[in-house]
Amino acid sequence: MRFWILLGLLPLALTETVQAASQDWTASSTTAMAITGDISLADDRVVFQNGTSLELQALGHDRPGLYRVTPEQNPELLNGNRLCGKQPPTFIVLAHSADRASLAESQSLHLKVFNGPEAPPAAATVGMDTSAPGFCALFNYERAGAR
Repeated sequence: MRFWILLGLLPLALTETVQAASQDWTASSTTAMAITGDISLADDRVVFQNGTSLELQALGHDRPGLYRVTPEQNPELLNGNRLCGKQPPTFIVLAHSADRASLAESQSLHLKVFNGPEAPPAAATVGMDTSAPGFCALFNYERAGAR
């Protein structure tokens, strides 16, 4: 009998683990408010306010915060908008405020979107630099509940 009870509770435990691994962020720039809304981040995806998500693949420990969008897609977000207009995003950079050592400690987040064929250079993964080739959008967020 205990086995069946524990087996029945397993999905709840797994759901709790997945939810604990995600980070919720509140849109703080007018661009983020109009296009993405609030977001939730997990290790392998970003979920937008309308429930649409992008699957992300980290590009390695030597490039923290840099992700390839895989599979390539261009979902419709708030108000019929898309991250890069008609071009599907190919890379996402999650950059945090420079005064913190990691995203887990940061109170602000910059989500930079690129639509070029090559990964953006390492400099593009820091702060709010938007000069890299293929750059198409910047969205700013605050940690949910930080206000």
